[in-house]
Amino acid sequence: MDSQTIYNIGQLETQIEAPVHVGGAPGHHWFPMLHSLSDSEKLCMVTVSDDRVQGEWPGRIYPTNDGGSSWNDIGDMENVSHASVSINEQRLLVLPYELFPANPNDFRNACANGTMLDRPNHSRIVSSVERVCFHGFSRDSPTPPGGQLKLATNGNVLTLENGQLFTTLYGVYAPETRYTCVSAVSDDMGCNWNYRGTVASWSQFPDASDGPCESNTVQLSDGRLLCIFRVGS
Repeated sequence: MDSQTIYNIGQLETQIEAPVHVGGAPGHHWFPMLHSLSDSEKLCMVTVSDDRVQGEWPGRIYPTNDGGSSWNDIGDMENVSHASVSINEQRLLVLPYELFPANPNDFRNACANGTMLDRPNHSRIVSSVERVCFHGFSRDSPTPPGGQLKLATNGNVLTLENGQLFTTLYGVYAPETRYTCVSAVSDDMGCNWNYRGTVASWSQFPDASDGPCESNTVQLSDGRLLCIFRVGS
């Protein structure tokens, strides 16, 4: 690819620079996820395991502080995820991906270990375990072998006008077999979330193989939220 390539998308002209190598390794090294530690420093996390239910998802982490022109490999991470909350310019909470019942036989409240990444005074990144819980789902979510609920975080995190954090999850309600996408909000910087409502149900897409899942949300200029999600492979 040329160093700069121009694409015309309708009336929008955008300039795409040449790809930059982030990192690589033998075996699985995929599902790249970008997280923002500050305006200038970003983190790329990749999964280093196969795509299966496994509780915690091991990965590798690469930071950049020059807008993505160069990346450093700083090692393994026990649990990577798509969603994160920037606490401040030196602290990032990475939400867990797969969730477990908060208590035995409680299938409407879910918890799992997230990862808190700290970079005090912009020194090396230190990780620690942070418990993250989701409360008050409207119906039970079943558990596949392994004990996890059929419920996963996957959407990005937004800050709403009232100061609450907003995110989306997807999962399966018993006794259904296809996904429903739901929303949740947090008042304590992402450690505890409360179910807000259904974004979209599989029943709205009867011909889709999977149902609403793997979503991203933006806030429009008039305050409305626009959510885009996958419904099939």
